[in-house]
Amino acid sequence: MPEPTQPQGEASGLTRAGDLPRLIGQEDMAAERLRAIEEFPEELPDGFSWSTEPVGAGKDVVIEEGVEDVAVAEYWLCAWMAEYLGAVDSGDVVGEDAAMVEIGKYTSLPIIKAMHQNPEAFEASVVETARRGEPANLRAFFKSCGAQMTAATR
Repeated sequence: MPEPTQPQGEASGLTRAGDLPRLIGQEDMAAERLRAIEEFPEELPDGFSWSTEPVGAGKDVVIEEGVEDVAVAEYWLCAWMAEYLGAVDSGDVVGEDAAMVEIGKYTSLPIIKAMHQNPEAFEASVVETARRGEPANLRAFFKSCGAQMTAATR
């Protein structure tokens, strides 16, 4: 097996072109999840708490370095989407606007800029349509958050 590389750049998991990512085994996944949470630059909405359940917990898997960073960013996004949709459904325009400010940060997060295949498409189809007062695409995307949000507490 090739030697693992050390991460390069601001976000974990970033390596020079051609380098193989470092793999993380089951024994290090929990610590990797906690590190990703600790280093994440944004806060969850009031009443939510971080899920410390690592990706692949309880399964005989390995993950690439950076996977937990992406999972934490997605968990954060899902929490803010829940906040936004709750505000939309209750007619809370102030809460809706505040949540949208946070959701708008997603594609500028270092790990998302590095790892997301097409952040512009997400921005245009989900974020911008919601900003225009059309939350249907965001609501549809939020359905993919189901498993992540079962661990969230309010």
